[in-house]
Amino acid sequence: MKNLTLTSLLIIALLAGVTPAQRPKPQPTKPSPTTASAQTPTPYEIPVVVKNLANGMQVIVFPDHSVPLVTVALAVRNGSFTEPPELNGLSHLYEHMFFKTNHATALYRCQNMQFSNTQLFHASGCEGELALKPQIGDVNYQGQLEETGAASNATTQQEVVEYFSSTTSPFLQPVLRSIRDAIRFPKFDEDEFTSEKQVVIGELDRNLSNPYYYLND
Repeated sequence: MKNLTLTSLLIIALLAGVTPAQRPKPQPTKPSPTTASAQTPTPYEIPVVVKNLANGMQVIVFPDHSVPLVTVALAVRNGSFTEPPELNGLSHLYEHMFFKTNHATALYRCQNMQFSNTQLFHASGCEGELALKPQIGDVNYQGQLEETGAASNATTQQEVVEYFSSTTSPFLQPVLRSIRDAIRFPKFDEDEFTSEKQVVIGELDRNLSNPYYYLND
């Protein structure tokens, strides 16, 4: 009986001497190359098309078919940095005149009154406008502009003046043509020029009365 008890105590003592440190540690598994590569994000390519025309104009197209909308923007490298002190504000004034009467809009109006109101046709100097038709081309697109529902605006900064117009995709051509004709065939009607000059002066007075304007100037 004593021998059995002694043997049992010896076995217990040996088991008690085994520590967790003596047990083999599990080795961490390394991810397979396939798993690691699957977690690498795929780079997103922006489908931008850039083309430089022979006249120096750069055309940038960014297609996005998620919505049936289109924006045509014209950025001109102009602004206050090009203006001498005596012509300060001219870029902003021209921005306002951009959306006024040009020779394309005048030609369209003259064509409509040529046979319907001959007296007004001659009084408006329409003979001169019709003489420009070979240069301007067909202006019947002007009749579609009211249908486009286009939202148009412009901004003048220190180094760039931007004109833009947004509409639905089916009206891309008339909106694009209207911006083209406005920049190529300005008219600078004297009455409109005088009116817009007062508008620009009013905007300047409003800005100068705002203290935050001087922080952004």
